[in-house]
Amino acid sequence: MTTFLIPVLTNNHYFEISVPLDGIVYNLEFYWNIRAQRFFLSLYDSNNNLIISSVPIILNFPLFYQYKNSNLPKGFLYAVDTTGKSIPPKLEDFGTRVQLYYDGVI
Repeated sequence: MTTFLIPVLTNNHYFEISVPLDGIVYNLEFYWNIRAQRFFLSLYDSNNNLIISSVPIILNFPLFYQYKNSNLPKGFLYAVDTTGKSIPPKLEDFGTRVQLYYDGVI
């Protein structure tokens, strides 16, 4: 497995990035939900077809683990609190204190 950091933007209520995961380009859409006080992630293929929607960013847990969809990346996408305190990310923490990683199968 190869592990790499996925660059996310800090202090943004909404942003999108395209990243190759196991050799396939995916579009990741992040948005901050004020009521829930957390980030959510939607995943699209390279043609912007929705694969999975509104997955909450939860620390130290594979974000797509509970979903069964053959179009999902084969590896594990997860968020980590770099301080080791396991404090969920606030708007200003995502991309700084809390980092997003991918463990790929290739």
